[in-house]
Amino acid sequence: TAYAYAAVQAQAAPVVTAPPTTAYVAPTTVYVPPTTAAPAQGEAAFLACVRMRESGGNYGAVSPDGLYRGAYQFHQGTWNNVASMAGRPDLVGVPPNLASPADQDLLAVTLYRAAGAAPWGGYCA
Repeated sequence: TAYAYAAVQAQAAPVVTAPPTTAYVAPTTVYVPPTTAAPAQGEAAFLACVRMRESGGNYGAVSPDGLYRGAYQFHQGTWNNVASMAGRPDLVGVPPNLASPADQDLLAVTLYRAAGAAPWGGYCA
């Protein structure tokens, strides 16, 4: 029996390994609108020119006919489209002259990046 015991001890126990596992990591997508960056120096100068030309720098300005509002004299339809483009649905329907100066600047730079100086007649380009 000692022989049988020694034979049993001499046999190596099989090594059992668990199959490799990989943890599933759900993909994460973070949307960062391209217009959230501060205006570049040239854009800032352009926007300052447009503000002075369009409203005298008055963020609460309303054109005499009431069609254009805010520092950049946005038409409501244009404002709504640019707000959507900028990823700011909270600004759709808000009269431009009642939006914060930061929001007006954001939408103006968004429009400038999309269409250049043309929406403001090209005077400040």
